[in-house]
Amino acid sequence: IFKELCEKALDNYENSILNADELNKKIELKEKVENFLNWLLETNEPIGKTKGGNFFVVEIDNKTIVIYSEGVERFDGIFNLNLSIFMELLKCKDEFNNATEMFKKVFNRDYADRTHTYYFNLVKKFKAYEEKQLTAKIENNKNNDNSLKPYIIIIDEINRGNLSKIFGELITLIEPSKRIGEKEELKVTLPYSGEKFGVPKNVYIIGTMNTADRSITSLDTALRRRFEFIEMMPDVSKLSIDCEGINLQELLKAINTRIEYLLDREKTIGHAFFISVENLESLKKVFKNRIIPLLQEYFYNDYALIDAVLNKNGMLEISVENKDYLKNMTEFIESDKIVYKFSDSNNWNKDTFIKIYK
Repeated sequence: IFKELCEKALDNYENSILNADELNKKIELKEKVENFLNWLLETNEPIGKTKGGNFFVVEIDNKTIVIYSEGVERFDGIFNLNLSIFMELLKCKDEFNNATEMFKKVFNRDYADRTHTYYFNLVKKFKAYEEKQLTAKIENNKNNDNSLKPYIIIIDEINRGNLSKIFGELITLIEPSKRIGEKEELKVTLPYSGEKFGVPKNVYIIGTMNTADRSITSLDTALRRRFEFIEMMPDVSKLSIDCEGINLQELLKAINTRIEYLLDREKTIGHAFFISVENLESLKKVFKNRIIPLLQEYFYNDYALIDAVLNKNGMLEISVENKDYLKNMTEFIESDKIVYKFSDSNNWNKDTFIKIYK
């Protein structure tokens, strides 16, 4: 995926620095000739005309262009042209009046044979075809935006993998000074395909990191030098201040302040948990299915600390069990041990949540 993205980005980068003429020259002559000959085959377009009739390209391969000339009995009207000779003739930018003049200039040949006429007309046809293609391309470029565009790849939770192994030699290639288009641009040879590969300057790698899962302190120093680190802490301003009378901004701020003191700031809860909360019922669901399980994980089921984070708002209550079940376990159980359980979420109300921050 990254290689494909870089190829598209490189094509955009190269096009962004070319004008229409340079863009046309970018395509290799061989590719142009191939497109031209395929067009002649597909359309059955006549190359030119002799006394006997029109002549056409009827077959092509890597070395030969096969011509059929109407009204010619010799060789049943079939003539083979050498593809290499045709390519050499195209490389000459001079204009010629006839086949003899053309072969004299390019190959220093004074004699002429019948095939020279076919070569001459084929060259003329190619130039006319190219002129038409260039005109169409210029018109197309007027409508297309060839300005430099950013190509972005996003790697979610990038710090959960072994980054040195994931990037490998890309570690060097993604340096700003080593990008394609910079003075110190660098390419490597890919081990399997043998292709040359580099990273264009308009490719951007964005990696997200959840520091609650794995600290960024374990990141390779070489990798740190090649990325800018932008901290995205919980932003309570994105939340409602009146969700059926509950201030979600104050609620999250209160919870995170306590978490930061009991644990650390990397464990604070993100505002994304509450973005979709629209009413009391959806807030209950978020707490029951997401916030409370997260707190259980953070505090290793130390319910006294969880109760403190929730400001003893009633979501946790002391469990009163039948003591008869424990009568033969007194030597194993601490006499002052308190067992907590979560109260029924159906009984949670507006005041349950307001109590968290007041």
